[in-house]
Amino acid sequence: MMNVDASLKNKQIATGALTAILLFISLDIFIGQFRVEISLYDVVGKTIVLVLAAVLLAIVFNASISRKTFFSLFTGFSLYFLGSLVDLYDEFSKNDTYDAFEDIGIPIGMLFICFGLYFWFEETKSESRRRYELAAEAGRVGVWEWNLQTGEFFVDPYLKLMLGYTETDSPQSIDEWKNLTHPDDRKNVDAQTMAYLQGKKVPFRELVHRMTHKNGSQRWLLFRGRLFYDDKGRPYKFLGTETDISDRIELEEQLNHAQKMDAIGKLAEGIAHIFNDHLTVILANAQMLETNLASDKKSISRLKDIETSAIRGAELVKNLLAFSSVKKRESYPIDVNRCVAAVTAILSRAISNQIQIETALCTESLIVDGDEDLINQVLINIGLNATEAMIAGHDAPKPSVLKFSTSMKAVPPSLAQQFHISATDSYVCVSISDTGKGMEKALIERIFEPFYTTKGLEYNTGLGLSISYSAVKEHRGAIQVESQIGQGTTFNIYLPRVVETQAA
Repeated sequence: MMNVDASLKNKQIATGALTAILLFISLDIFIGQFRVEISLYDVVGKTIVLVLAAVLLAIVFNASISRKTFFSLFTGFSLYFLGSLVDLYDEFSKNDTYDAFEDIGIPIGMLFICFGLYFWFEETKSESRRRYELAAEAGRVGVWEWNLQTGEFFVDPYLKLMLGYTETDSPQSIDEWKNLTHPDDRKNVDAQTMAYLQGKKVPFRELVHRMTHKNGSQRWLLFRGRLFYDDKGRPYKFLGTETDISDRIELEEQLNHAQKMDAIGKLAEGIAHIFNDHLTVILANAQMLETNLASDKKSISRLKDIETSAIRGAELVKNLLAFSSVKKRESYPIDVNRCVAAVTAILSRAISNQIQIETALCTESLIVDGDEDLINQVLINIGLNATEAMIAGHDAPKPSVLKFSTSMKAVPPSLAQQFHISATDSYVCVSISDTGKGMEKALIERIFEPFYTTKGLEYNTGLGLSISYSAVKEHRGAIQVESQIGQGTTFNIYLPRVVETQAA
């Protein structure tokens, strides 16, 4: 690749030197009309031209330019050098043998030089454009320009590509591009833009908004704009950039969710300990009263209800503490495929015959370091949650499918950052997929929160997935949910893989 800065500098030197030569030749022709004899001026001047031609020839020889440009400039300066050499020789000799070099070499050389400089300029411009495109692509930045006087609206190709469009099918007018703004953001974007155009506020440096991709998805963009004014102080051009920050927004949401889960865990642990103390007192006194009032059947019945409720509350506290402080009892090498086989055997006996269980296990050794009972509990919790969702939404004659798959897979960088694990390590992935009705994004965002359930707390404590989340974190892993309405749901569980030499 050509060094653009050096190339531009050399081109400027060559252009400056060539201009000096042309000025000197013009001056030489003008002065030559008034003198006929050889002078020191002729010798010194033509020697300088000859030296300059030689220097320019050396610059061209060492420049990082294309073959076409090199050939044009090298040929041009070579011919010009020979012509200048003959011209200087003529000052000392009356021999006209080599005059053809002067008469033909210099004009043709100048022509080649002009072509070469043009090619050089185009290459520099093309390289600068390529560098801009690479920078725009790396920075995920697109540019648009709005002529406020003519209404003309220009969008650069990368901004179109950012939203899934090509040169031929992209919106053309400013109104068409405005319509791509998310409806919830359009009012704010229009209001701030108009306020800026009317001079009611200082130039806004940042405006975050969403725009609709051609495929229907939403992209988060960071807008920066600037107005240009004419001599009368009237705005005539609005130039703006759009930076794709979708990944950053997604990562921030994931980090906020992780922090919220940590905060909920600490809060749940504190509440659970206090609540457990109160339940212990209630249960102990209920049992004592039951002994003292053995003959009062009506009171005994009520005390039994108190005792039953207290026991259920204690079980709830136990689950809450399990969520807030899941700990591996013992770590040892575990075959994940064996865990999946054991869990599917249990689930096949426990779930409805409306649901088929399928497996797709990796043939390679998938060993992780952890607590086998805890990992099995995670798989069972997610499997049961999936079966309940499929039974609730089952309205087709064909059976629903619960599928367990294992593989070696890289953790997505954003997910790795959310769970504070390395994205470059080797991970075992257990994917649990169902053919249910799927989940909306709002539900996915809350699915691991304790006590969050769509079935009601009388049927479910809402802690199964919360405990699974904590258990996966305890194993230095990550858990991810992928779902779309009508497309089912997939839970991806990532656990750090142990190579066989380490396991041994």
